[in-house]
Amino acid sequence: MIKLRHDTDGNADILPERGMKMHNELTADDIRQMQEELDHRQSVVTPQLLEEVKTARAFGDLSENFEYKAAKQELNRNRSRIRYPEL
Repeated sequence: MIKLRHDTDGNADILPERGMKMHNELTADDIRQMQEELDHRQSVVTPQLLEEVKTARAFGDLSENFEYKAAKQELNRNRSRIRYPEL
């Protein structure tokens, strides 16, 4: 995960619900970490989740198939996380 921290100018915001600090500008290290996460999600996590959806789908009736719904939900979370930096 990406670590959030103070920048050298002391510009930071506190996220009260998590107690984390954010700075206003991305450093080269921040961008590298984001790219690594994006690459990992696209090349490793997405294929795994697609396989889980495929396996769960084979269990039968999709209207009552919790495994399928959970696998689709996780796939959608992953896709959302991939799209987030593009906004």
